Amino acid sequence: MHGIRTISDSEQSPTWERVQERLLALKHEKTLTLDVDDDTFLIVLFTEPVGYLVSGCGVGDKDWHTLIDRSLGDDIVTAFDGGDTRSFPRYVFVDAPLLLKAMETYYRTGERDRTCEWVETDQTFYD
Repeated sequence: MHGIRTISDSEQSPTWERVQERLLALKHEKTLTLDVDDDTFLIVLFTEPVGYLVSGCGVGDKDWHTLIDRSLGDDIVTAFDGGDTRSFPRYVFVDAPLLLKAMETYYRTGERDRTCEWVETDQTFYD
């Protein structure tokens, strides 16, 4: 049994292959929400050309967390996050392989992948 219940309230009990397909098909400034329950979800935003911004709550999380890749550096990237245009450190926009690694764990367990680096979301923008 996997952790994911719905994709953006439109697909019930998707397969991992379907989740991958939907993630990799995201267009510029579009999002996809993967829900386990009302309090457990991840939102993925794709921003060309920098990558994927992944934020949300895993099982038992009290605060939102964001997936990061520190090797990408902390240069300022300005991006629309679905509500506002903000300045982010470059390391919050991960590439597809890291996205899929983190999301597969989340898909199967409903928890954030502890082998990936996550930080509290309020630490991931400069505004």
